[in-house]
Amino acid sequence: MKKKIVFVALILIFFCTIPTAFGEITRGPFLQPTEDMETSIGIVWKCASDSPGTVRYGIGSVNENTANTPSGTDHFIKLESLTAGAVYKYQVECDGTTTPEYTFTLSSKTEERRILILTDVHANAPGQASWETVSY
Repeated sequence: MKKKIVFVALILIFFCTIPTAFGEITRGPFLQPTEDMETSIGIVWKCASDSPGTVRYGIGSVNENTANTPSGTDHFIKLESLTAGAVYKYQVECDGTTTPEYTFTLSSKTEERRILILTDVHANAPGQASWETVSY
């Protein structure tokens, strides 16, 4: 009888110390480009369990606006009617897990954007690296 109780106790300790995947945000959140980068942005994240997601965002506080996604593990939401140049705070929630506050700023169409892309294609061709200025 004692052996059985010890065995059950060990099993309970083992399963209680294993971290569960429920409520865990496993990827992201990441910002995703949209068609109109001056007034909208996409937010992408992945949850371990099938559940709805929520994004809270605003300029002064994350509690100014709320956007929701349907149940699933892969989430995408497009935030629209935003103001270029304003610093937005945002926070993602999925199945009881809430991320820290993050920030993003949308640039206007008149601002110059610079992008540096580094790749390693394992080719030793001359002139492989190049710079290009893109104007919108």
